Amino acid sequence: MIEISTQVKEVLGNDIIAIFEFMEEAELVIDEMKKRYPLYTQLIHDSFHALTPDHSLIIKHNKELYRHHCREIIERIVKGESLKAATKAEICVALCDMSLIASLNNDATLLYVRLMEEIFGQKFDGKCPVYESYKGAADELYIQFRRKLKDERRDRDENDM
Repeated sequence: MIEISTQVKEVLGNDIIAIFEFMEEAELVIDEMKKRYPLYTQLIHDSFHALTPDHSLIIKHNKELYRHHCREIIERIVKGESLKAATKAEICVALCDMSLIASLNNDATLLYVRLMEEIFGQKFDGKCPVYESYKGAADELYIQFRRKLKDERRDRDENDM
């Protein structure tokens, strides 16, 4: 990790420092994924531009959330899938933001808990007894969020990969 002096932080500001920290995290995830998919090292190496964090991910300053976002994007690249759909990290941030404005309904709360468990690896068993309005409602909500929060900037151009 790069150590940045207090003077440099004062000149550049926290937002720019955060961007450089996120770039460093992206590079670490790229290295990790190259080991996981050795046949796709060049494709993964070239994925850096697709890992540009959404503004909401930067504001949260949560590196684990961003690392999960990067892993999901790289998984899609390796599998040849579209990059436009919102990642689980982006949906998690949207649910977090929504919960600060109004209470989430049961389906959204259950989806939020599932995403938090997957991203952060912490189980909430029994701590959040929430039930779906009908079987599969949280899964349907997930699909809707992926579509509604899609990022057109991540349009995959086969010539770029």
